[in-house]
Amino acid sequence: MIQEERQIERQTAYKLWIKDITNGDLIQNPVPHLIVRKLDVLRVNLLANVVFVYQNEEKTHAYLTLDDGSDTIKVNLWGEEIEKFKDLKVGDA
Repeated sequence: MIQEERQIERQTAYKLWIKDITNGDLIQNPVPHLIVRKLDVLRVNLLANVVFVYQNEEKTHAYLTLDDGSDTIKVNLWGEEIEKFKDLKVGDA
């Protein structure tokens, strides 16, 4: 039996300022996304500095606060995601 190979198109990742993200319009349907400068945004590339790091004692939840000079944004992490960012510290880009 030959299985049909499905190509899943990866969405464009836009380079945005945090201020663009926080001021964008959240649209829930058909999938949650932002409208920023007339763009439908599902993925973002962001260059920012870490200004705060928190992890609970149980290591089940963590968050980072990022600052790119336009605004700050809090990034929540759970489960396996915590491990990916465990070495980040304040001042890292």
